[in-house]
Amino acid sequence: MVYRFDELSAEKFKKLIDPDLFADMNRAFYRGIASTDDQGDVNGALVLELKNTEQEKDNAGRILQVKVNDHEAAGRLLAEYASLAQEEQVKQSFYEFPKKEDAVILTDAGFSMEEGEGPDRIVRVSDLTGLPVVGKTRLPENIGCIDELEKRKFRKGILNCLVHNRKGLLEDLAYLPMDWYEREVSSYTVLDDNVVGLFLVHRTVSGTLQVKLLFASGPDSQKNLLYMIVNSIKRAGDLYPPDTRVTIRCESDAATALANRLFPNVRGLNAVWGDRQEGLGTGRQGGF
Repeated sequence: MVYRFDELSAEKFKKLIDPDLFADMNRAFYRGIASTDDQGDVNGALVLELKNTEQEKDNAGRILQVKVNDHEAAGRLLAEYASLAQEEQVKQSFYEFPKKEDAVILTDAGFSMEEGEGPDRIVRVSDLTGLPVVGKTRLPENIGCIDELEKRKFRKGILNCLVHNRKGLLEDLAYLPMDWYEREVSSYTVLDDNVVGLFLVHRTVSGTLQVKLLFASGPDSQKNLLYMIVNSIKRAGDLYPPDTRVTIRCESDAATALANRLFPNVRGLNAVWGDRQEGLGTGRQGGF
């Protein structure tokens, strides 16, 4: 049997889902597909995120994980994924995994595969607190951590990001609650009682800190970006062990340039990635 599942029914399939992904199954655009054998035991699971759906164009599906115990389960999962992709009018599916063997199931189903340096760079809290700019920078009073903000002001800060069409790495930025972020590490900039800048950090179940969004608008926005980064680094240094992992994902030229400047000797983790064009029988037409 093959099933689609969400956060309400994911518990049954938990053993084959990465713990960090399992914790995110309640997010707005996350979907799951699972397969069971004749005895009802789970033998496959696929987790994906729908992308660009609210723009009503260039709908995409990012496969975040696919794990199977046998070849038959793989076929069922990917057949059900193809049906879901058609229903959601997905035009392109893509993936990025850390290991080549994780991608074989998808390449057998027509996905391309490339291998090389991926966008994720890993540093430690001690690497961040040791940056010269952290000790040299004096923080102005309009910079703080979001645990100091009322939820209403935080939501207005999120709206400011959305108005400027900035979502960082978060397709569902508009829907995520304040508590999803590490509130004592994530930072804000306030100007005239309005939140005009946010540096948002998420802590995974496995304990890694992930940078998810960095944006500031208005006068001195470039300085405020630096102030927020420094503020968050200092707070992380106060709260976390020095060897705590921090993921910096370089999906934009600006993020790559910043990472290169701060950590010139840190390269991206090895990764494999690929995609597949999806056929649409009806509905909107177009592609990437």
